[in-house]
Amino acid sequence: MTWIFVIIVLFCWMMPAPTPAFSSDASDIFSALTRYIARQVETDKVVFIGAQRCTEWFYKQLKQKPPRSPTHTIAFAPAESDGQFDSASECRLRYPNGLESARHAFSQAQSALSISLTFYELALVGDRDDNHRYSEEELKDLLDSFKLPFQDLLPAMAHVDALTAQFDLARKGHTLEAVMISMGLLYDKGYRLTTGDRIALNTLSG
Repeated sequence: MTWIFVIIVLFCWMMPAPTPAFSSDASDIFSALTRYIARQVETDKVVFIGAQRCTEWFYKQLKQKPPRSPTHTIAFAPAESDGQFDSASECRLRYPNGLESARHAFSQAQSALSISLTFYELALVGDRDDNHRYSEEELKDLLDSFKLPFQDLLPAMAHVDALTAQFDLARKGHTLEAVMISMGLLYDKGYRLTTGDRIALNTLSG
């Protein structure tokens, strides 16, 4: 009987541990997703400011006033120059082809920033009760807005990876369409941009 007991113990020890329940790691999904997007927003802001300053500088060399930029869903207003930006050397180095290449870079940077901020807004809206975590229902609705499946036994990072992949896809395609469709689906279910969401969004974009 002893050897049978030993075999049973070894068998139980070798069995994989049960996957943690959804509720045990739900808070990680919201924080991981918003951190991922926020890091990209900060990068986009740096690129945007540099492209904007160089576009304006090239226009000044032509003694022309730069035209107004096209309206986007979310606009970012950069702070005034800190006086350390050497336009002549940096702009010529970054954009050796001059104004046209700077304008193109500015347009691309503005589009990328708008997509990043809009996706960040979507992530905030998906947290309906503003408790900085997704409930099972909230996560299901967020995933469903992208036609992604939900499985409560998957680890948190699997859900995060699925959502960040949608973010990266929107940026790669330079389009807000899928993000706005998802936002609309959440709004149809009663989700809204709350005061807390606006504060978080303004803090990131400021």
